Amino acid sequence: RGLGDVYKRQTLVWRNAGSTMRYPASFGSDRRTVRLDGEGYFEVSRNEKVPFVVETSKADVEVLGTKFNIEAYASGTRFETALIEGCVRVRSVNGENSVVLDPHQKAVLTEQGFKVTEFSDLNPYLWRNGIIYFRDASFDEIIGKLAQYFNVEIIIRNEELLKRNYTGTVSYTHLTLPTT
Repeated sequence: RGLGDVYKRQTLVWRNAGSTMRYPASFGSDRRTVRLDGEGYFEVSRNEKVPFVVETSKADVEVLGTKFNIEAYASGTRFETALIEGCVRVRSVNGENSVVLDPHQKAVLTEQGFKVTEFSDLNPYLWRNGIIYFRDASFDEIIGKLAQYFNVEIIIRNEELLKRNYTGTVSYTHLTLPTT
């Protein structure tokens, strides 16, 4: 979790908590393909002749050379790709929807297809550095993320906490949780 894996041709990948990735022992000469279940941050070296493709259960992302984040846990319904720099093409698994992203755009898969929006806040992608960031998030959302990151069940005893939204960060590189 949070450690960069180096793949052939100078590609770096960080996998978030609960994420898995499959890839071949060696890539083919016409395409570099990996399979992601979860969330990953990618820094892919440019090679127009051998595109890099990230397959997920919901959509695929084709890359020439770029930095981007994908969130696509097979156990959930959410698919989101955020492009930091470079260029990516996002295509739904059934091939019916496709969109090309420019830097600082993100695509969210909905029932109607991809919804593309602009973003400027890079804080949500700091998880690869051991920082979990929340902005105006419900307590349920925060607890869900923390439970996922630490693979624990969190029990709320004060229901009042659920009535507000919160902004803040949690550094999990220096955090230890008590065990019972």
